[in-house]
Amino acid sequence: MSPNDLENVLRKIGLKKVTDRNSDIMACCPNPNHHDNNPSWGVSKSEPHLHGCFSCGYKGTLFNLLTDIGGYSIEQAAALCDIRVGYKGEYRKLPTFSTGSENKKELSPLEKSVLYPFTFDDNVVDYMVNKRGIELTTCMKTGLLYDRMQRRIIFPWFWGELLTGVTGRAIDDNPYKMLPYNETKKGGTFYLPSRNLRSDKPLVLVEGEIDALKVYQAGFTNVAAIGFGRFTDTHKNLLIDSGVYDIVCFFDADPTGHHLTKFVSKRMGKVANVKSVDYSPFYKGEKLDPAKLNVKKLRFLLNHCVEETKKLALYSVDVNQA
Repeated sequence: MSPNDLENVLRKIGLKKVTDRNSDIMACCPNPNHHDNNPSWGVSKSEPHLHGCFSCGYKGTLFNLLTDIGGYSIEQAAALCDIRVGYKGEYRKLPTFSTGSENKKELSPLEKSVLYPFTFDDNVVDYMVNKRGIELTTCMKTGLLYDRMQRRIIFPWFWGELLTGVTGRAIDDNPYKMLPYNETKKGGTFYLPSRNLRSDKPLVLVEGEIDALKVYQAGFTNVAAIGFGRFTDTHKNLLIDSGVYDIVCFFDADPTGHHLTKFVSKRMGKVANVKSVDYSPFYKGEKLDPAKLNVKKLRFLLNHCVEETKKLALYSVDVNQA
């Protein structure tokens, strides 16, 4: 994008005091939480037009600015930023299913733009490690990041090495606990901490991202979170196409979790061996879910409260060696 076109776009999305300054274009910071009257924000004239505020630290790329601040759709922003190939050819398309690890692939320009503003910092450690019991190595292996502007832990949804979605979990009392980023669709895919759905191992199916990380950390790395509390036709078709046969439902011990278990059993029962975890050894009337249990209890439930115990135990491994 030429400098003149870039200036016009910035003015169009409402930035104030836009001025040309050597290799950058300066303006008042677009961060809605930063009331900037003297321009402290700049964007590079060079692709991919990285931007940042010297005062509040808000940063990203032009693509993120257009989708987060300017109200552009992914398609519109990708076209304007000339990253159409990354969007059309890679972003939505699910890769083929794998029964083993794959060589890592370079992220597309769009994927880099989507994740660029987020960083791994002390907020990830404070919330995930200290408050939720997710080990630091697990956080790093699964690519967790932090959104400073919205104060959310970022969960990249990968399938293989392909980015298929992004969700953010508030670390405070925000009533919108989970937020889909960049038009991530409900029920469009699974959150897979290991990035691969294995057809040759039992699949542990959970509700949320932190549930999945806890199960992954306990050594059952073939775990998938459905997200958003719904098991959709797309989920069903993905599992059928993947060839998964053994499915263990490990949903929350509440009415929603019981409903999901019955629903998955009904939808998948004719094509897969569906079982569910029994919380009764630890249930004392309170709401339980995988995220609230420690590794020892998780392993006990998955190894001893599910039929075909020995079969499951064969697939329980040290996550640091996975």
